[in-house]
Amino acid sequence: MIAKLKGVLDSILEDSLIIDVHGVGYEVRISESIKLRLPSIGESLVLFVQTVVRQDETYLCGFLEELHKRYFNILLSVQGVGVRVALGILSSLTPDQIYNIIMSGDKNSLVKADGVGPKLAGRLILELKEKLPYPDSNSDTGIGVIQESSLISSENNSMNNDAVMALQGLGYSKSDAFRVVQQVNSKHQNIELSQMLKLCLQKLNK
Repeated sequence: MIAKLKGVLDSILEDSLIIDVHGVGYEVRISESIKLRLPSIGESLVLFVQTVVRQDETYLCGFLEELHKRYFNILLSVQGVGVRVALGILSSLTPDQIYNIIMSGDKNSLVKADGVGPKLAGRLILELKEKLPYPDSNSDTGIGVIQESSLISSENNSMNNDAVMALQGLGYSKSDAFRVVQQVNSKHQNIELSQMLKLCLQKLNK
């Protein structure tokens, strides 16, 4: 079973990426939020990987932090949650947010995630209250503390999401929008949304 991959980012697809490890390309499914934090094509990348076997299909799902992988596995333990839904939840919410939502029973926040309806949201809250570890725990579970430097600030993440939505509104695909926003974000820090959109459009129109 593959638990970790260290290689070079080869390409970014609609809901996955290809990482080149010594000449072998592994296709790994990822959440949309991870796309905004990937390095540029050709740069090194380390992914924590979970192998998921579903009937006659096998998926590799990748995460930048082990904490996200652990939360992904816990989400999969709930009936009705598959790979797509679990990644959809992690695309919309951080582990901190998931923990707070589950503990407070905030069903309305859960249904905002792709693929989560009211019934499933209720089941998640009911089943996960006793399962979810505290995100900042440094206990024997090995989860560790989320390092601030490894996360995009909520403000930047919100702007990136706004940029993706704006580009989609102009007719560009979600995949292309994520790709150029990620590229601009990796090279330009603390810029305004208008400037980010301008730089993204320059890349898209080349």
